[in-house]
Amino acid sequence: MDESWLVRRVTVAEAEAAHMVSDDRLGPDPIPFGWAANEWRKLVDEMRPGDELWEYDSPAAEWERNMGSTGFVLLRRGAEGFIHLSAGTAVASVTCRMN
Repeated sequence: MDESWLVRRVTVAEAEAAHMVSDDRLGPDPIPFGWAANEWRKLVDEMRPGDELWEYDSPAAEWERNMGSTGFVLLRRGAEGFIHLSAGTAVASVTCRMN
């Protein structure tokens, strides 16, 4: 993921409100991120003071090659600006849609 993929900074509440899923198999009440709820909780649990939650979307060229994705990434400020930690790209991320 490249910084150019970052769309906007969001709060946990904003992200959850935008991605509520209703599915009887998940229970009677809507839950944030539906079947990806466990991954979402892991991302939120990784958050530390000063971290930023960003919505991301890959460029159109990636979507055209069937390699596109959109979701959320947790960024942590380091000595040289934002750095991507663990798992090679970010502190944590949740992919909402891929093609």
